[in-house]
Amino acid sequence: MAVLTGWLSPSPLGGLVNAALTTALQALAVDYWPVHVAEVSRLPNVVMATAWPVTTTPRAMQGRVAQAFSDDWYHRVHVRPNPVVLGNVLQDQVTAVEVWNAHLEPLWVLRVDGLQEGLALTGPSATPLAMGALQAQSWQLSVTRAGPGSIDQLLTWVFDGKPAASLRVTGNRVVAWPFVPDWTDGVTERLAWLTDIMASSSAAEQRRALRVAPRRSFETRTLVEGRERAMLDLAMAGWGSRVWALPVWPDAQQLAATVPVGSTSVVCSTVGRDFRAGGLAVMVGASATDVEAVEVATVAAGGITLARPTQQAWVAGARLYPARTAELAQAPALTRLTDRLSVVNTAWRMVEPCDWPAAALPLYRGLPVYTARPDETEDLTATWARLLLVLDPSVGVAATTDTAGSGFAVQGHRWALYGRSEQAAWRSLAYLLRGRLGAVWLPTHADDLTLVAVSAAGSTSMDVQAVGYTRFAVGRPGRRDVRIELSDGTALHRRVVSAAELGNGVERLALDAAPGVALYPSGTGAVSVLRISYLQCMRLDHDDIEIMHRTDADGLASVACTFRGLRDDLEVVA
Repeated sequence: MAVLTGWLSPSPLGGLVNAALTTALQALAVDYWPVHVAEVSRLPNVVMATAWPVTTTPRAMQGRVAQAFSDDWYHRVHVRPNPVVLGNVLQDQVTAVEVWNAHLEPLWVLRVDGLQEGLALTGPSATPLAMGALQAQSWQLSVTRAGPGSIDQLLTWVFDGKPAASLRVTGNRVVAWPFVPDWTDGVTERLAWLTDIMASSSAAEQRRALRVAPRRSFETRTLVEGRERAMLDLAMAGWGSRVWALPVWPDAQQLAATVPVGSTSVVCSTVGRDFRAGGLAVMVGASATDVEAVEVATVAAGGITLARPTQQAWVAGARLYPARTAELAQAPALTRLTDRLSVVNTAWRMVEPCDWPAAALPLYRGLPVYTARPDETEDLTATWARLLLVLDPSVGVAATTDTAGSGFAVQGHRWALYGRSEQAAWRSLAYLLRGRLGAVWLPTHADDLTLVAVSAAGSTSMDVQAVGYTRFAVGRPGRRDVRIELSDGTALHRRVVSAAELGNGVERLALDAAPGVALYPSGTGAVSVLRISYLQCMRLDHDDIEIMHRTDADGLASVACTFRGLRDDLEVVA
């Protein structure tokens, strides 16, 4: 007989004599102790016999396999990271890729498909190579600047008898544009929004922005001579249609200190300049052959940090620019002056969104007020637009109906912007207006009304020289709001609710609120009224804004715009 030693778990009801327990515990009616008693098997020896085949009655059954955690991870090959998003490839890059054989058996890598010029994938050894069960291998993905401008490749590991594994690689090869413009005629920058306007016969408007960010473009004129002329000729012939890292020319600055090779930070001024995290920057030396594009990781007031180290050393005095990815909007026009000297006119179109913080302006009746005085060194134009419906039968007198019942001012403004702070502030205004979308209160900046008598601080009326306001302008959009400029530099904005002619060349205007300070005619008080101008609710009359940079942004730029009056009580902006 076979002897098997084991433990028998007794029933909670007891009944088995256990020498390990005392007599008192043995006397309990119910034994709750999980005691074990050594026993010897009493089963006889049995010879095992094969019972195959077993006859059964087969039947069809429907079901599904329950998925488990192992099905998500095993019996396949994992590649990570996946995808590899290279972004802008400015220099040669190497990225580590892990390939994990999650099969429970070894396999063979036969080859890798999908490689193209400028892409290389290097494994632990040359293919074909073996991968052990559950083994992870490190592969090196190398990307060089040479190759197609756009990278969108699917790299595929081909295995012997197993499904393939794939890795998607995307990015753009970007080359810095190294040719500095000729500032004789300046650099022209354009910002182009797109607005859909639905207007009624009463001049109510609903405006809708069709672009999240404006299209940005530059036009430059460049002189190239000798080696640079030959280099530009070949660049246009070979890579004219590619994406370039275009320096933002007005934001130029010189490096204050040397930047050694392998540096990951650059000390520079970033306030008011187009640096951004994840963007680009370009450093240019004495010639077009001395250039390097870098990727900006973070931006601080005192400098930028780089995503990758610099590839060469830069001396103090080299030029640093923020850069944007751009492409040529059209084939450049070259004028050959001599066999060594040419002039090239280039038009660039940015291929990435160009954002800028919108201006935060004081509000009047829920809309922002922009009060910077225009440049009047050249004549400013103005006219009135009316919505006229003309019925002309050709054989009699034409009938004309003014459907809105009011005229709307259309006036040109021009600003001369001196220095980086003024230019940055005006750019913020442009991003607030967003072409024809946004509305703003804009003074005429003209001497429209003249105060003739002192008005007390608590008075809601003021007497002005008679100009026909009572007859023509009461309640009219564009002429019912005024800006009162005082000699101490402050300004008040009020609405005229009614007017009356007092005779003797005087009209009295009733205001919606008291000025809060005494108003004295010009030159008669400690704080007198310098100018009373009409305050008009207006929008731009065009979606494109052109900024003429006469020098870099530390110098002079000019902007000319045309504004159109609105019915501020009816407009709707989407």
